[in-house]
Amino acid sequence: MADAVARVALRRAIGQIRYLRPVPPGRADPPTAEIYRQLEADFGMLAPPIALHAAVPELLAASWLMLRESLVADAVLPRSDLEAVAAAVSAGNACPYCVTVHRATEQALPGTGRSATVQGWSRLVAHRDTASRPPGTAAEAARLVGVVTTFHYLNRLVNVFLSPSPLPSAVPGVLATPMLQVLGRFTGGHARRPHSAGESLRFLPTAPGQPPPAWAAADPIVGEAFARAAAAIDRVATAEVPVSVRQLLPGLLSSWDGRDPGLDTGWLAEPVAGLPLEDRPAGRLALLTAFASYRITEQQVRDFRLIQPGDSTLLALISWAAMAAAQQIVSWIPAPAVESSDHRGNA
Repeated sequence: MADAVARVALRRAIGQIRYLRPVPPGRADPPTAEIYRQLEADFGMLAPPIALHAAVPELLAASWLMLRESLVADAVLPRSDLEAVAAAVSAGNACPYCVTVHRATEQALPGTGRSATVQGWSRLVAHRDTASRPPGTAAEAARLVGVVTTFHYLNRLVNVFLSPSPLPSAVPGVLATPMLQVLGRFTGGHARRPHSAGESLRFLPTAPGQPPPAWAAADPIVGEAFARAAAAIDRVATAEVPVSVRQLLPGLLSSWDGRDPGLDTGWLAEPVAGLPLEDRPAGRLALLTAFASYRITEQQVRDFRLIQPGDSTLLALISWAAMAAAQQIVSWIPAPAVESSDHRGNA
């Protein structure tokens, strides 16, 4: 009975989405409903970090492809290792929501993140240590870089659109720990089941003009998932994000060293001042999403909405900036120290 009640409560957690109108399963169009079904079946819950993308079906599919094929699908590494790295990335991005979910899942699985590979990768993502090569094979690295990319992307979306806790606000504090244990059982139980790689690819078309990332060469399915997702995010951004903003962010990212810009937001003034007046709210949101997503305020979102009131435009902007930052960060990760042609776990 407790699990049934918790399942209903977790399904209703999409009501915590802010700034966007959530799309409940009962009101989803057929393509969205199909992704929702696979998300619940494979991940164990209608995860709000994915469901918040439902305002733009292509972005919903892109976020699920990245999460499923890097974290959920059967891999050469234990799921607990992947969850530990997901939690480490989330901690570095000040995303308590994702830290809570993925630590709860990790703790519900055997072998909680004790391998040398996961320890090395957790240090790399926690300290942005790009000077030393991470441990593991090329196939392991493909999965782990996929996880790192996914969570640098998702953490930014979660920081903007969700509250710090995955539990509904109505849950009393005394029930928080039991509810998190139930959450871990749900997601951990589903994590123990087999999940054939590649089963989410059907939700997005192939992307002939978008080659798979080089880091995924040892795992073609992961490479294909990220190529399709990146192409979808770019297509939506081309239609929705101002050209001036799309031209501004890449140059700033290319000179970024990965450090937090600090509490003072004065650093925004100079780059945003060069934008057309009507594009400046979008520019502020894009730069904050990329460099300090947890500092985006309701007023900044409101300023953007005065010019672009639609959900799709706001989601497209945040998604594109988050993906640009994620791609920049993973470009700094060296190739693994031990190369291997071991492709176990690939379909």
